[in-house]
Amino acid sequence: MAETLSIHLENQRRQKEITGISIVRGIKGINHSLFADDTLLIGGASSLMARRFKQTLDLFLLVSGGKLNNNKCKIYTWNVPRQIIQRISSILDIPAQMNWSHFMYLGLPLAKELVKTEIWRA
Repeated sequence: MAETLSIHLENQRRQKEITGISIVRGIKGINHSLFADDTLLIGGASSLMARRFKQTLDLFLLVSGGKLNNNKCKIYTWNVPRQIIQRISSILDIPAQMNWSHFMYLGLPLAKELVKTEIWRA
């Protein structure tokens, strides 16, 4: 079932409906990462992107019968005004983590700046 979500998100990326990030110039961007039952959604910080992600997730959950684990859901941003973060959080009904340097995904630290050795020891 997760593959269906991945295909839909990839189609939306290709159609430029849900943008993602490009790590390296010339390589296609990404707007999600899936592993087992974990999903990382990656997109521009705007109300439009939040509504598009929300529509996609709502449809996926309806079709699959799945549910979000709100204890694991968080929004991470940087260089985004607080008002926009709050609007995105409201649209997605997911709390935003306002102050952060890194978070763990699949046991690995994801950081918004140069990774310090200490976070690998956590």
